[in-house]
Amino acid sequence: MLELPRLSARLFARDLDAERRTLEAHAEAVALREPSPVLARYFAERRRLLDERGPRVSGARLLRGGEQPIHNDYNQHNYLFSDGERPLIVDWEKAIAASREFEVVRCLSLVPLTAPALAHAFLDGYRVCEPLDRDALGHAVDLCFVEHALKHWPTQAWLRGEPWAEMHFREHHAVLATLTGGRDTLDRFYAQEVAC
Repeated sequence: MLELPRLSARLFARDLDAERRTLEAHAEAVALREPSPVLARYFAERRRLLDERGPRVSGARLLRGGEQPIHNDYNQHNYLFSDGERPLIVDWEKAIAASREFEVVRCLSLVPLTAPALAHAFLDGYRVCEPLDRDALGHAVDLCFVEHALKHWPTQAWLRGEPWAEMHFREHHAVLATLTGGRDTLDRFYAQEVAC
């Protein structure tokens, strides 16, 4: 049986100083190629998330409930829907072993900001099957912010001039702006949900 990479191992091995240097190098390269206040703000938001949430993230805090297989790449392209059937989740090549709390935050992504009633319904259904740990859930929120701050591949592909990269690069700008603008709302959402 194939052993999945463990989220905790990735966190223990991560060098945030090296990640920050990569982020700064990308910001400089993008500014040379396309000077833009929008792009400058994008990199400033990534830095701010890393500064705010990076110190809170550690692998040890995710181990409380153990790690299990999760999909780790939830997006509209990885679901197949049929009337009257449960959705089928496809495209598992980014699967990892992680906590239930990380799975929930990764799966919901922006939904607590864009459709809070649906996010509440999802969590109500989830908790029928599995409880969620308050501290681990808060840590998962911090970690997801850091993951977005350190999401280098859209910038790398754009700098290489990959024909498909423009859309992903601009998409990440929009996602990041929504996340940074709603970070207090997300913190409150998860804190209230676990308190219910």
